Amino acid sequence: MKVYWSSIFLLPSEVIKECERMMRRFMWGGNGNSFKQSLVKWSKVCLPWQGGGLGIKPMKAWNQALLLKQIWNLLTDHSLWVQWCKLKLIRKHSFWKTPSTGPLSWSWRQILLL
Repeated sequence: MKVYWSSIFLLPSEVIKECERMMRRFMWGGNGNSFKQSLVKWSKVCLPWQGGGLGIKPMKAWNQALLLKQIWNLLTDHSLWVQWCKLKLIRKHSFWKTPSTGPLSWSWRQILLL
């Protein structure tokens, strides 16, 4: 579910903090709801294997990467969704010159700001 929502919306920082809190609790406590003292800092756990961590990606970086994939799809794909976006949202501009103001949804504005 995290991957789905992260690929569509730029998640608010409070949501990211809460999700990472549940992941930490699950890792150290078992079910995600119970509280147990962490044995290692979360920033250390998120380091790559070579750096001594477990290779878990920080959720903010994961969220931005998935949204950037949407931009890549807009620039390279020819699916029905991309055609609709070009027709309704990008219109006569190139993607890089599309204004991020006006009557746009919050999600689309955040993608443009990335």
